[in-house]
Amino acid sequence: MKTRAILFGLFLLVTSWALAQQWPPPGADQLYGRQQVEEEEAVEQVRIPREFLRQSRGWERALAVQKETGADIFLYISHQRPPGARGLCTWWERRGMRNINVQRLLEHYIRVELNLPAELETRQIAEQFHLWEGPTVVIIRPNGRRNSIRVFDRARDGSMQLKSGEDLVELILENSSPEYRDIRL
Repeated sequence: MKTRAILFGLFLLVTSWALAQQWPPPGADQLYGRQQVEEEEAVEQVRIPREFLRQSRGWERALAVQKETGADIFLYISHQRPPGARGLCTWWERRGMRNINVQRLLEHYIRVELNLPAELETRQIAEQFHLWEGPTVVIIRPNGRRNSIRVFDRARDGSMQLKSGEDLVELILENSSPEYRDIRL
């Protein structure tokens, strides 16, 4: 019983202290100037999303974020039919995109994923790009230039081979805006 009372009192003390702390502190407008506070808030609003944006709604949001930030878009079009294409897409998702260097690099891009087959709007977006057998990866620069990346090579026996993580990083950087070429992982 005594322990509960002590814990409850401690809880009230910590809660009241936390509520008393205000951020930004009163008078921050005069201390830092309201313009600087507004600039910091504006920077928060145009950050590159951390997650993949999906389907047609994600594509529209990606274009808006690109217009505000000037970042490149990493577009991944996943084909679920025919069955062979579905297997290649799964391979790319599990091995290529999970490579630690590829993941670190993609943090700098606006990432969009379109899964086909899909509703009409998403199909219309996907038809703007040359669709490969298997996964389609395209880098879209702010100036509108589109660069497709082949993430698989065809072996002599006709089978598909996923490129190594280092090769994928190199290909993505080569096809990106010049600002991205200085990224160090």
